[in-house]
Amino acid sequence: MKIRQLRSAGISAAVIAGLLLAGCVASDAQDGSGPAIGLTTAPGPIQVADVGSSHVRINDPSQLETPYGRYLAGRHAERVHDYRHAAEMFAAALADAPGNEGLRLRTFSVMLRAGMIDQALPVAQSLYAANPDQSSMVALVLAAKALKDQDYPAALSYLQTPARQGEQFSFPVLKAWAHLGAGDSEAALAALVQLREGDAFPDLAQGHSGLILKNSGDLQGAEAAIPIASKDLESVPAWLVRTLARVKLDAGDAAGATDLLDRYATGNRYSLEHVEADRANLAENGTLAPLMTLPNTGVADGLLRIASGVRPRTVDPSIRQPAHDIALSYAWLAVYLDDNHDEARLLIAGMLRDLERYQDSSLVLDEIEAGAPFSWRARIAIADNFIDAQNDEAAIALLETMSAERPDDIDALLKIGDILRSRSRFEEGTQVYNRVFERVKPEDPGRWRLHYFRGITYERSKHWPEAEADFLAALEVNPDNPYVLNYLGYSWIDQGINVERATEMVRQAVDQRQNDGYIVDSLGWAYYRVGKFSDAVVHLERAVQLRPSDPVINDHLGDAYWRVGRQREARFQWTRALSLDIDEDLIAPIEEKMRDGMGPPEVVGAAKEEG
Repeated sequence: MKIRQLRSAGISAAVIAGLLLAGCVASDAQDGSGPAIGLTTAPGPIQVADVGSSHVRINDPSQLETPYGRYLAGRHAERVHDYRHAAEMFAAALADAPGNEGLRLRTFSVMLRAGMIDQALPVAQSLYAANPDQSSMVALVLAAKALKDQDYPAALSYLQTPARQGEQFSFPVLKAWAHLGAGDSEAALAALVQLREGDAFPDLAQGHSGLILKNSGDLQGAEAAIPIASKDLESVPAWLVRTLARVKLDAGDAAGATDLLDRYATGNRYSLEHVEADRANLAENGTLAPLMTLPNTGVADGLLRIASGVRPRTVDPSIRQPAHDIALSYAWLAVYLDDNHDEARLLIAGMLRDLERYQDSSLVLDEIEAGAPFSWRARIAIADNFIDAQNDEAAIALLETMSAERPDDIDALLKIGDILRSRSRFEEGTQVYNRVFERVKPEDPGRWRLHYFRGITYERSKHWPEAEADFLAALEVNPDNPYVLNYLGYSWIDQGINVERATEMVRQAVDQRQNDGYIVDSLGWAYYRVGKFSDAVVHLERAVQLRPSDPVINDHLGDAYWRVGRQREARFQWTRALSLDIDEDLIAPIEEKMRDGMGPPEVVGAAKEEG
């Protein structure tokens, strides 16, 4: 039996091979143990991009001896998001064509996305000298350099350039901290008014206003600028809570700072690395490390917040997304301005993973030192890169090590179970989930999810009584969860037991997830199993519209068409199912139906139609 709704909860494993370009072919997969090899003029194939786990190579190295060849190699590397090699190729081409302003601007842009800020600076200076108003990103980078050098008048001079695109949000942050560095806190606060008026980054405006007031000695004004005391703390960013805690502590309200951090930790399980460190410091010595005391660190934090805000939530690696480029550039600038900003490194690594640059992502994560607040999350992210690159065993080995380091923590062990479940290694998955249960407290509100996942592995490995018990236990804790309702309801219907209750459960799931093709399919299949074939067709047609590439749903619709006398359409759907990514055990039954048709229906329950 195939439970379709689980596909949406599986782990993504899309890995693309090398794209082809004139003179470029995909080479053998590398072992993933180190970075892609840099460009060279040595004889033999030259690797220019590392996409997923495969290299792309140029068979004729002499192609890179011409400006046009270098440019083409750079364009190809940029297309597959190998920004460092793209920058190297464009820079080499630019050396042969120094007057090409378009190539100069492209080189600068790619260098930013590669994190090559020091190399981008002279390119930015030449672009600015030629046309100060050509690019606000150029002015932004030069202003960032001036801030890092504590040359605040120069930074403000660069920021006179008209702001375009994302710079309409970043310029006010740089201006604010440059004014503060120059000793003008009033001008600094005025610069942030634009962020408040636009309402694009209200938390950023509040937090940085509070920090500027705090650094100016106005603690009462700083606390008033960060009005989060009355808010639901689950919706407040951790950095804003940490900022207010420091304001309270400096104002002599240590109890208020402690209470704020404790309340935040109680309602937020994740994003607690720095919060937990703050709580420990307060408890042990009554102090908190200063935040963003220098203009460059304040700007780094602001750029990170903007990058997080503009980063696209879904990314297609085959399509260039300008917002993704801006977010990646800003995050790299944050690291340039504050080398200790590991949160920015996490964001960069996540964006590189979005682009299927798993090895590049892990190299960034490796820069986070062991024992640093974000080091645990970085290692989890490295495991995710292994998973997406289809290197499950490396991921499991890393996660087992982490699990042993924290015997009371479930995150690493739970991820191992999820890997095994998503890869259809259900017996092994059950064993790992059993180990997780040994660490989970009975009162843990997230325990239902563990019951649900283990129930899936039990069901798929044909241990139905145990699976049913887990699903029922999950519903005791979370009775309205649509996925548990759907899975248990579908399973009962498919077995012909508890049909009336199961159908109602699936209806409840559909009411909550009307656009989930898998859940809509379950309701259609429920009607099919009880013999209401016309009703089944209605819901299964909608399920196919929602999930046109799912072979099981197409197969179900074919069965329903056959029962209502639409044999030609039934065979079309079965043919469609066979053309998709279908499990081998479903092929023979569908081929038999196409050859011989279907016999009398096996209807469960009392209600049925003639078919």
